[in-house]
Amino acid sequence: MESTSETLKQQFASLQEQQKKKMQRLKERKQQLKKEQEKGDDEKPIRASMYVEDDMGLELSGPPQKNDIMYAEEQMTNLKDQVRELRDENGRLYKLLSERDYEVRQIRKKMEKERALLTGGTGGVASEAAATKIVDLSKRNRELTAEVESGRTKMTQLTRKVQDLEKQLKAAAAQARASARDDKASPRQISLSLEEEKDSEADVKALKDKLTQTTSKLLETKNEVSMLKQELKVANRVLEKEVGEGVNIQALLKDSSGFRGRSQQILNLQKKVSELKSQLGMQTTRSGSGLSLEEQFMGTSTRTTNYSDKNRDRIRQLERDRKEATEKAQAEKEALEADHSKMKDRFDASKARNKVLANEVKSLKDQLAVLLDKGKNDDELITALMNQQEQMQKLLEQTTKKQQEYQQQQQAEVTQIITKNMQDQNIVDQLKAIVAQKEGQVKALEEEIKEIRDHRMQAMQGGHVSPVRRPPSRSTPSDLHGNRPPSAHHGLGSSMSSSPHGNSSHGNIMRPTSSEAFYLNSQNQNGRGSRTGSAQGQAAVKGATIIRPSTDSELKVKDIEVQLQEQRTVCQAAQVERDKLLELVQVLHNRLDEAEQKMTEADSQLTQHRQRNVQLEKQLGKAKLENKGTPKKGRTVRDSVGQGDIKPNPDDIEEMEVQLSIQQDENEALKEALQSTLKAKEEDLKFYRTIMDQTKQIFLQGLREHRQRGATS
Repeated sequence: MESTSETLKQQFASLQEQQKKKMQRLKERKQQLKKEQEKGDDEKPIRASMYVEDDMGLELSGPPQKNDIMYAEEQMTNLKDQVRELRDENGRLYKLLSERDYEVRQIRKKMEKERALLTGGTGGVASEAAATKIVDLSKRNRELTAEVESGRTKMTQLTRKVQDLEKQLKAAAAQARASARDDKASPRQISLSLEEEKDSEADVKALKDKLTQTTSKLLETKNEVSMLKQELKVANRVLEKEVGEGVNIQALLKDSSGFRGRSQQILNLQKKVSELKSQLGMQTTRSGSGLSLEEQFMGTSTRTTNYSDKNRDRIRQLERDRKEATEKAQAEKEALEADHSKMKDRFDASKARNKVLANEVKSLKDQLAVLLDKGKNDDELITALMNQQEQMQKLLEQTTKKQQEYQQQQQAEVTQIITKNMQDQNIVDQLKAIVAQKEGQVKALEEEIKEIRDHRMQAMQGGHVSPVRRPPSRSTPSDLHGNRPPSAHHGLGSSMSSSPHGNSSHGNIMRPTSSEAFYLNSQNQNGRGSRTGSAQGQAAVKGATIIRPSTDSELKVKDIEVQLQEQRTVCQAAQVERDKLLELVQVLHNRLDEAEQKMTEADSQLTQHRQRNVQLEKQLGKAKLENKGTPKKGRTVRDSVGQGDIKPNPDDIEEMEVQLSIQQDENEALKEALQSTLKAKEEDLKFYRTIMDQTKQIFLQGLREHRQRGATS
């Protein structure tokens, strides 16, 4: 017994030394982790399988980088957990020691019982109680093994569920990232994903609680199984000592088997020994007193020596059995301790893994919240920019429609002005023809008057009056009236080609005045400024599209910022183009006002000229009527004097010629102004088309880049 107590003390001391070594190893690991954190080395997370012997060499993962206060709190919690674990280990060791002491006591009691039986005491019916106890323990062992197997199956199912939930969480995080990059995820989808994540988190929490419960139950069942195994071993040893080795216990429980225990065998043997002693005594009495007292004494001494040798051999065998049992118990204890240490390491690794996963889940939740907020802000910005773009497109459509209508109106007005000018030119040509005819008539009348005067003078000198002779080549007023052009009879509807000055009026191009030259220069400068502004807008857009993210961790934020900058640049370019178009519209309005003023002035001048032409025509008509009323023959001097009274004044003719020259100059100036306006309109149209092409190119480039980014993301 002293040897067993010494071995137990040695085992306890070795366990304490192992615990000290473990503590030193943990301290060294913590120091190494701190050094690695200071250097900035990243460690890969360690996957720990729970309660599965895979021999993967798992190690504890380092704590996450936090502030000193948080790290100190975590260190305190870790130290408290280690203290609790050490207390649990000490309690278990005390329990093992108490169990060993109990086993030693039972062995001592059994030894005392065996000694008593050997000395001749009655053992009672102990084998039957031991057999019933063994049967009960075997049943309980089966039940506990079944519970352990069911717990293991539950553990496997729960681990599978946890893995599935982790996969779902990873898939949800990947979906959230993809929706954040594409910038098209609706708030309903985000809310649904959040609800699914909440449900999955609740399921994970419930499964974790179930895991903790099952692990605690498994530990309890394992402890109970170990206790029952120890009890079974003790009972089996007792039965082996009582019944013997290689005996079937179930066969012994049957009533048909007439098995007897060692106590019964010992009693039977004692009875036989007593019977044999009585028989020997009877034989000795019958044989007589042949032997001497010395021989009898020697015989008894040999018998006593034989009994003492047998007892010594029996004691040696018992000691050997005890040593073997203690060695087996020590080996089992060492194996259990090794299993316990492995399970403890795995449990610690699983705890650390759970902590790391919890921290990762928290960080992912924070990132998801931040990304959701950013996504909402980005959606609002995108909606605002889309609304602005739609408004700008509507304004562009309205301006294009207005400009088209304005161009149509201008073209119609230009055509009207051209037709009016053509009509005016036709009228002027007709008036010129009439004036030329009148001049011819006036010259003919003047020649006739001169001839009449010459004849009179000759008559006065000769003393007699001779008849008036007319030259055959000269035409009378009636002939002149008959030789009028068809335009005078048919109205003022001839073309410009009938006038002799038509080609000269079209061919002569008047130079623009100083005000018109300044106006044209201002238009050209405005066109150049607008073109340079559009080029600057394009450069701004291109500069905005060149921006690229610098780091991989901020790709989403940089992509969103790049899109915002692109939208802003597009808006700025559209605003610049809108301002330029408004300036162009104002310039066109000013031109229209000036053209309308010129048109009103030309109309007023045309009305005046028409009135004068009407008056001249009236005078010519009166002159023709008077010329028709006088007879051809027998004209007197009075008639000639009356005709001389109707003769137009040369001053009036000069005034008419001056007015005609003025009208011609004005018509030529109007033609040149129309040509300049047409050229300016053509330049404005070209400039407007260039602006529209540039805007289309800018918007197409922005759309292509946006589509390419969407395809790449």
